[in-house]
Amino acid sequence: MAILQHELQHLLDYAEGALSIGRYLMFPSNWRYGYRLSADTQWRRLGAEQRASVAEDLWRSERAADDERARLLRKLTPWARPRA
Repeated sequence: MAILQHELQHLLDYAEGALSIGRYLMFPSNWRYGYRLSADTQWRRLGAEQRASVAEDLWRSERAADDERARLLRKLTPWARPRA
């Protein structure tokens, strides 16, 4: 399911116009999976694979009851941000 979440993030990026095949291939920053999670991490500065990895990690951390990591990941991910 975590891998499915990763792939669904790619579909969302394509559907929203945030990514295309050309942009993916032209910018090597899209190919990196690793990212550093902190309160300062910004979604718009992450590459395509990093955004997908965040979505995957969010799914995993929520199921592992890693509340602090899940909180940071939800705050980072636009579609998962807590509602005010």
